[in-house]
Amino acid sequence: MRWKPERRFLLRGALALKDDATGAKSAADVFVRFFADERGARIERTATALRAAGLDDLVPEPLGALDDGRLFVERTWQGERALDAVLDGRGDPHALVAALLRLRATTVDLPNAPAVIQRLATLAEEWEPALRIDADLRSVVGPWLDRLRAEAPRAGLQATVHGDLHLQQVLERDSRVGLVDWECAARGDPLFDLGWFAAQRDAVPLRDAAALDRVHHYFDSVVATYRARAVVRCVAVRVLDEGVWRIPRAVAVPATRTGLALCRPRAARGTHALNYRPSESQRARSRASRSCSNTRTRSGSTSARVR
Repeated sequence: MRWKPERRFLLRGALALKDDATGAKSAADVFVRFFADERGARIERTATALRAAGLDDLVPEPLGALDDGRLFVERTWQGERALDAVLDGRGDPHALVAALLRLRATTVDLPNAPAVIQRLATLAEEWEPALRIDADLRSVVGPWLDRLRAEAPRAGLQATVHGDLHLQQVLERDSRVGLVDWECAARGDPLFDLGWFAAQRDAVPLRDAAALDRVHHYFDSVVATYRARAVVRCVAVRVLDEGVWRIPRAVAVPATRTGLALCRPRAARGTHALNYRPSESQRARSRASRSCSNTRTRSGSTSARVR
């Protein structure tokens, strides 16, 4: 049982079911979500459309919405939390990338997500009160916002996106993943999910110091695998509730509750997929991965590329 700040109440339990036609009884492990508005009806329509489009193994089965969408019930997607697997070093980045590419290739009738440039305008408005109070802050945040505006894609491909993808929305089972919480699903920039997911790297709750390398390796592998299968250039920025997220040129962004991730097709060969500052060990792993990839390509095996 959990109350979440975005005005929803979440409950997991066993639901007794009865078929009105046959009278057959069964039980289901379900999540029940209560909302202050009609979001449940919207999630049911989204989940139904995605499953009908061939993503029934990826999207939990909706069982219905009541009270004008204020109550929504879905069958639990049985699997292990990807967060636990990643912390233990067992996370499967290839399964997640495969799911993202399938989602990207699926066409369903969904509302359009705000353009990235619109998100930036909202972000600038949220910063303005703080900038009026602290003039020194403007010299840090101003260049940061300018750089995001310069990097933001103005127009491009539209694809189905999850809209709020982070590690706690991912479940794993038998080399497959399930994605939960489709509340923000929309038609938008096909690389938004990758950028938003990558931007959560330093927000993952760690059990111990050793988990840090495992988390970084997993996120780096997700980006590298996606990059190998869909050539991209990605800029990801996340500002955390605590601490500082550092972007290139060592610009320190003050702590805030606001985050933003931007992606666009890679502009030139050799551009890094993600603006992290990897450790030397991570750079070595990346070089080894590229070397293996090049070897496989020269031997006649090539990876599928989705553009």
